[in-house]
Amino acid sequence: KEYYYKPESGDVIVDKKLGYACQYFNTMGNVGYAGNVGVDVFCSGSHLLGIQAYQSLVKPSDGYVLSFPTFTSPNYTSDIQHVLQTYMSRTQNYPELQRGYAKPKNDGLGLNQKSGFNYLNGVIVDVRMSSFLSPTHVIGPGTILENEDTTTTNSSSQKGPILPNEQTIFAQCTALASTHNEPTYTKPFKSLVYDTRTRIMLRRNDVKSTLSFMIQMMHDEYKKKNSKYAFFQFIIRHVNEQGTIIQTKVHTHRLPI
Repeated sequence: KEYYYKPESGDVIVDKKLGYACQYFNTMGNVGYAGNVGVDVFCSGSHLLGIQAYQSLVKPSDGYVLSFPTFTSPNYTSDIQHVLQTYMSRTQNYPELQRGYAKPKNDGLGLNQKSGFNYLNGVIVDVRMSSFLSPTHVIGPGTILENEDTTTTNSSSQKGPILPNEQTIFAQCTALASTHNEPTYTKPFKSLVYDTRTRIMLRRNDVKSTLSFMIQMMHDEYKKKNSKYAFFQFIIRHVNEQGTIIQTKVHTHRLPI
């Protein structure tokens, strides 16, 4: 007969049983996330707690596992308050949620063809940089989304980089660029957008979430551009806590080479 721990010691976890628990907890977490429920775990004790199993439970909703020696630990109150300020970033009328489940291929943002509203599932972080730069590693929470599975732009379900609610600001930006004799187009080339953009989805709005990038320079491309600067743009889209408004923040930086 197998036990999660040896009765005589009380602090030895059996790897095989822990593996079963991780699979089961991960399934529970995915079911909760599909129903728009985020999971966090707060625990305390003097023995091993099988943290891997709890991490499997909170991973689908990018939740927290916080272990305290006691519930009177110095940082207990501040840590709990921070977790309670996070929330699931998802529009109320998210189409997959109405059917009781969320297909991974529809994670992201787009236009619901039947009702005509923009939907957003998760916090979408678009990182764009000069064409002679390429990210090699992304460190932090979230999932990297494939370009062709994230955005629907018109009634024919054609994939593309611009959402209907972004058409106006794009037109304003191209008009501003034309005043500075910069070349403009009626719409951006998909290949240019996809080659210079990395899109990441975080399933929870957490102001302390941090992403780090390792970047390589492609010297042949840099010689063609002969640019004095490297450009970086960060576009963050998330939904307010009520699930009614999609909010967008744009940060652009120019780094001299």
